[in-house]
Amino acid sequence: MRIERVDRTGPTALGLLLLALTVPDAARAQQPRTGVQFASFDVGIGAVKPEDASAGLSYGVGFDLANFPLRGGSTRLGFRFWSATDEAAGVDIDDGLLELLAKAHVGEGRVRGYAGLGLGLHFFSARLAEMPEVKDGRDGFRPGLEVLLGVETAVGRDRFLAAFVEARGSIVSRPRHAIVHAGLRVRFDRLSGG
Repeated sequence: MRIERVDRTGPTALGLLLLALTVPDAARAQQPRTGVQFASFDVGIGAVKPEDASAGLSYGVGFDLANFPLRGGSTRLGFRFWSATDEAAGVDIDDGLLELLAKAHVGEGRVRGYAGLGLGLHFFSARLAEMPEVKDGRDGFRPGLEVLLGVETAVGRDRFLAAFVEARGSIVSRPRHAIVHAGLRVRFDRLSGG
């Protein structure tokens, strides 16, 4: 009596491969869709009110990297530019600001709030309106402490686009200023929905 050995290595390996490919998908399907933000890019425009000057315009762009360095928060790298005039002194003031902020987020749904705190590098150009070559005492480079409070709401069904409004403040030696910004944020999410 001869017993033949049947080789089942091929079908077994194929079965294990299919199982390995389908289990992660099934496990991901069981996880709640939280809309965890991975990164975002935003563009905003607003009004600035420096001390000792009239209100002016502010423009800005920013990039947020979520869950870095702490989960549930984000790190923001941004650039803002604003311009205003101190009419009493006849001085035009411009500020280019490079900022690095740590942000905390509140809420996971369509509307969520956030707050940020960090450092800014200000490049002030303050010059006499009548004689641009003459610099004002506010001209030059200054470090600053930046604060931020904002709220954003998802736009559209996929929630990759959000509208935001935020209040910003800068505590620098001079001139201190406050900004209200509004704009759009493109969110690159790990999971849509939430």
